[in-house]
Parts: sequence; structure tokens; C-alpha cells
Amino acid sequence: MLRRSDGSVARLPDVAAEADLLVNASPVGTGTDESPVPAELLRPGLAVLDLVYRPHPTRLVRDAHAAGARAETGAAVLLGQAWRALELWLDRPAPIDVMREALTHELENQDA
Repeated sequence: MLRRSDGSVARLPDVAAEADLLVNASPVGTGTDESPVPAELLRPGLAVLDLVYRPHPTRLVRDAHAAGARAETGAAVLLGQAWRALELWLDRPAPIDVMREALTHELENQDA
């Protein structure tokens, strides 16, 4: 795990070269067109999960796709957390399809 706070993120180029999976769990890119990872570090064969879900898709995900990497935003993680929490609170099945549709609509209309 690399952190900006302790300076270990400086090792990102070396770590990314050997990685199969890259997860952005920082807020970098939230509501901006900024990426926490330089595009030149992304490559085919690398899987990228950006836990940031807005904007959709994020710069990191767009750059990863352009480099030939598999990449997803955190929208699926957000949905999973929401439906599990709702089921715990209500003690009944959550309307996952309705929730997915609402999330998709919200992300696709983020500038509206």
C-alpha cells in the first residue's frame, strides 16, 4: 500500500510496473479531472479499480482504458454497500435493480 501522507507514493512507478491490480482508494479525482496515477504507468494486463465514482468515468478509468487496461469506477462498490446496508436496516431484500437504475441515471446525468 502506498500513501501520499508518508511519501511512499514516490515508489508508485516501481510498484505499478510489477502490479496486476491497482486500486485508487484516495479522494484524488473526486469531482475533478485529475488522476492519482500518471497515464504512462497504465498498461494492458493491469486491472484498475478507482473507488472514486464521480465524475463517471474518472480520468484514471479513462486513461486505463486508453492504455488497454481493464478498469472500473467505484460505482459498483457504492451500489453493493448501499443494498447490503438497506437489507440490514429493513430486514428484507433491497430492490437492487431499481437501485442500480437510479445510480446509473444519476451518474449519467451528473452535470444536469
